[in-house]
Amino acid sequence: MNDQPLYALTEMTGPEASSTRTVVVGVAEFPWRVLVIGIVALVTGLLPAMAVWLLAGVWAVAFLIAWIVAAVWLFHGRSQSGLRIRNYAALLNKQRAILNEFMLGPSVVHVPRDDWRLIEPGNIARRPAPEDRPGDAAAVLQQAFAQEV
Repeated sequence: MNDQPLYALTEMTGPEASSTRTVVVGVAEFPWRVLVIGIVALVTGLLPAMAVWLLAGVWAVAFLIAWIVAAVWLFHGRSQSGLRIRNYAALLNKQRAILNEFMLGPSVVHVPRDDWRLIEPGNIARRPAPEDRPGDAAAVLQQAFAQEV
């Protein structure tokens, strides 16, 4: 009998494995992707921050921090509903959405407006009215009482 332990390596080697890797910068620990996005955002945000420095002075530092936070939210964060895709992808999908069109696997399905159908209930189950049941003793009594009043 083989008593060797069995390890699930999918989480360590699969496509999402890099999202769990972290790097320590100073006293902070970041996911690797956040560090890369932060560095790229810092480099791309320096020129706009210099323009803000000319207009608002020290507030340029707050602008640069907001720029980096927005980049991390956009490219690292995920949507809170649905397929939990990256926020930038969710915004692009919302922008690119075409009315009356959806994707079914790899193919695009067009839904013409004049081809829409409204699904409504057919027959609703109900008890027949007393006049529909002439042999029912309760119905006969109700009719007789109604005629007296």
